[in-house]
Amino acid sequence: HDVSKGEIVGRVVDYVVKQIVDDGEAVEVEVVDDGEEAVVAEVRTAKSDMGRVIGRRGRVARAIRTVAGAAGLPCRRCAGSAANSTSPMGWQ
Repeated sequence: HDVSKGEIVGRVVDYVVKQIVDDGEAVEVEVVDDGEEAVVAEVRTAKSDMGRVIGRRGRVARAIRTVAGAAGLPCRRCAGSAANSTSPMGWQ
């Protein structure tokens, strides 16, 4: 069966974020835009885990975007894919 790029990216982001945080049960990932060129995933975590997901100078968040983008790429094709992480506290 075919799995959409958005679903793949959502699963990857969910898995990676749950490995990073202390409270994995508080992690929520919602794919809000599954277009042809980009995938946007909203990530919500416990307030105490936001710093872990962001990382110093956004390095962890950037790494999550890179991994999720690579997971969403079809073989031998370069399409834009991004995971935009947000929280209920307004982190973007």
